[in-house]
Amino acid sequence: SDHDFPWHAEAEKYNLDDKKVIDTGQPHLNIEDVMPFKSGKKATVITNKVPLRDSHGDIIGVLGIATDITQQKKNEYALSVAKEAAEAANHAKIEFIANMSHDIRTPLTGVVGMSKILEDAIADPMQKNYAHWLGESGGQLLKMLNEILDVVSADNLNEMDLHEEAFNVKAMLQDIYELEKPSTLVKGLELISSIDEEIPPVLISDHTKLHRILLNLLGNAIKFTQEGHVKVA
Repeated sequence: SDHDFPWHAEAEKYNLDDKKVIDTGQPHLNIEDVMPFKSGKKATVITNKVPLRDSHGDIIGVLGIATDITQQKKNEYALSVAKEAAEAANHAKIEFIANMSHDIRTPLTGVVGMSKILEDAIADPMQKNYAHWLGESGGQLLKMLNEILDVVSADNLNEMDLHEEAFNVKAMLQDIYELEKPSTLVKGLELISSIDEEIPPVLISDHTKLHRILLNLLGNAIKFTQEGHVKVA
């Protein structure tokens, strides 16, 4: 009987399981239990119990198999912990790159824009050349940074995932304007914004995606506008 097994401390529970199988004639399959042993050790097992019938089809007992899956459960837990750690590290990497892209891109865009203005304002040929080289170098760095960010975004960001948070709309747009302002100064364009009064100052949405979309749209608008103004409404 169940009292004869090492997990006899739980014998009454398993006796009830056996009785249920005998009374109903229905198998008791894939039941996961933690079995305490007399020694104090505990094991995780998968138990399957089916009715044992004689030659006449009458139930005369229970046939049961208990498979020790303790190590498997430990491996699954270790894998789960490792997966969570990897996901956390990956998320931290993406957050770091997103923050750094803003912190680097803002002054770098300013350097490129101001160097162009400086180049146009200087009369001395040598100094004009220096300003041009400065702008070219900054432009190459900016291009490389954007290419790196595109690769990282494509590899790590699932566009279907939404991360909702509260943010200030005007503050977000002002941040985007600061990023693109040097580009408009270089091309002599006016940057205009219009926010409907019915839109509340704070929204709940995916700030990162919205910021990226508006920044790309505005950047393209400035890039392909030769004169006049660019308006965000």
